[in-house]
Amino acid sequence: MTTGTRGTAPLTGTVGLVSGVLALAGVGWIALLTFSSLDVAEGLRIAGSWLLPLGAAAAVGAAVLARPGRDRSRALVGLALAGVAVLGLVAMLVAVDA
Repeated sequence: MTTGTRGTAPLTGTVGLVSGVLALAGVGWIALLTFSSLDVAEGLRIAGSWLLPLGAAAAVGAAVLARPGRDRSRALVGLALAGVAVLGLVAMLVAVDA
């Protein structure tokens, strides 16, 4: 018999929020490399670009797993930030293509 509670840790909301911020940082990194003449090493370029998909996926996962209350609200803010990051990437692709 176990005496622990079921569910996710209270850290899930914070993970979702941080993941949304990382997704925004990934879009900022991609924009910096796209619209400037900054020349960085290929490994650093790839590592920075991976912040967007990893942050967005983690924000979605945290929003699904978060418990109701303060934990869920933080995770939903992270999910909203990840959504803004995806919209920013789409806007950037339209701006570059035009």
